Amino acid sequence: MALRIYKEISKNKVKMRQGHFYKFKYSPYNEDASPTIIFVNAIKGINPSTGHQWRLISGINLNYVSRRYRRQFVDLWKKEMERTGRFGITWDRVKGQFPEFQRAWRRYNLLPAYYIRDLEYIPYDKVDQEVTKSWFKDFSSKITRKSGSFFKRMFAGRR
Repeated sequence: MALRIYKEISKNKVKMRQGHFYKFKYSPYNEDASPTIIFVNAIKGINPSTGHQWRLISGINLNYVSRRYRRQFVDLWKKEMERTGRFGITWDRVKGQFPEFQRAWRRYNLLPAYYIRDLEYIPYDKVDQEVTKSWFKDFSSKITRKSGSFFKRMFAGRR
């Protein structure tokens, strides 16, 4: 089976749909043990050129986005959900319309099953409260420092 991209999947009896918010606990985390993401897609199958099997979900981890952009994004998301009832988001849209989200793009393994626990859908009326409340979980400054130190090393000649 070649690689397939899904805009909807079911995981732990929760139906994940593109453009909706979810939170869960992720076992093999680096910094964020309980991400809050906007689900983009799921990738499943075997890469025909390498033979590697892929079973993962892609999403934008909003804990890596500054609070100001989170607030603006949630307002835009709510307007579009009221108008059309869906919010399609792809990598091209992130690059064009939300460039500050590129560093927050994350992929999470679906298998083994214990990697993703306590998956929870964030309903429309609780999005403001859940997405923008996390004062203690703001990793956006950490990413900015990492990319700034990379450019500093690059232009200062130290590698």
